[in-house]
Amino acid sequence: MALALDLSSKRQRKPSDYPYHEEYRTRWADNDQFSHLNNPIYGILIDSIINSYLITQLPHPYSPQHSPFVGLVANTYCDYFGSCQYPGVLDVGLRVVKVGRGSVMYEVAFWQGEGGVKVVGG
Repeated sequence: MALALDLSSKRQRKPSDYPYHEEYRTRWADNDQFSHLNNPIYGILIDSIINSYLITQLPHPYSPQHSPFVGLVANTYCDYFGSCQYPGVLDVGLRVVKVGRGSVMYEVAFWQGEGGVKVVGG
């Protein structure tokens, strides 16, 4: 399903827009001084869900130690629409935006509790 990539469209993302989901239980150390998740945590979780998907869900699972391919991050972004915090559980969704000749563009979204999407990144 093609979803627009502008901010207004990202703000409308629903869990059903993402075919793969994982939960993440927030940790006290994830918080910043304002009692919401520190921005670098989102990057860590984006990297984690993508690699978890590649290792556990593909017909021929990716093996970081044995694959002839290396996964490199060439570009990252996060658009923030709300805050997530400790304690709590995040619903983290993953979808593939585009498959190129030598690259894949992923999008990851975060929800916590009631309300809409909190963060969309990739």
